[in-house]
Amino acid sequence: MTYQNILNSIINLSNQGASIKQKLDADVKTALATYQEEFSTDEVKRLTDNANAQLASLKNQAQETLDNGINSMQTELDSKYFANIEPAVASEIEMLQHTDLSSDELKGYVRKYQSNLPVLRRLEAIAKGKGYKIVGLTYSHELSFIEHFKKDTQVLVDQIPTNANALTKISTNMLLDKVDQYNKKQAENVYRVEKAN
Repeated sequence: MTYQNILNSIINLSNQGASIKQKLDADVKTALATYQEEFSTDEVKRLTDNANAQLASLKNQAQETLDNGINSMQTELDSKYFANIEPAVASEIEMLQHTDLSSDELKGYVRKYQSNLPVLRRLEAIAKGKGYKIVGLTYSHELSFIEHFKKDTQVLVDQIPTNANALTKISTNMLLDKVDQYNKKQAENVYRVEKAN
């Protein structure tokens, strides 16, 4: 599962919701023009109830997609960043925690271990404790992305029953851009060490 897959599934459900709302609007106009007033009220209520049930079902599907997708992404993230570290490397990293490291030394260790995500996670914690930060797709950045993605995508899920078109389009475009930026950052796999603010 990827963020793009989660988002595409939810956008698809949102688009289905928009179609249901458009059909409801057209059916209500037809009912009002076709039936006498006392019958049109019943028909409009039936049409509306049916559409609302479909929209609620779509929202539930979208919520399940989001929740399962986030759980899957978190599990994948944990498996990458919490894998076993070789004992010799673990000892070296433990020693760094008690050493007064310069920025250049920390940069060297980040370069050395940038492809070893469990070690990089530990280096990130060491850097933070020494007044530095590692900029790039680190464990804390990944956690932050998951949190923001879930919050922002939840807005899109919550809009399915109401289909607020302008807000849905804004949310969708914003999320597509964020996922695209994330994918580019993931492909770059570049890290920098900076002084923390």
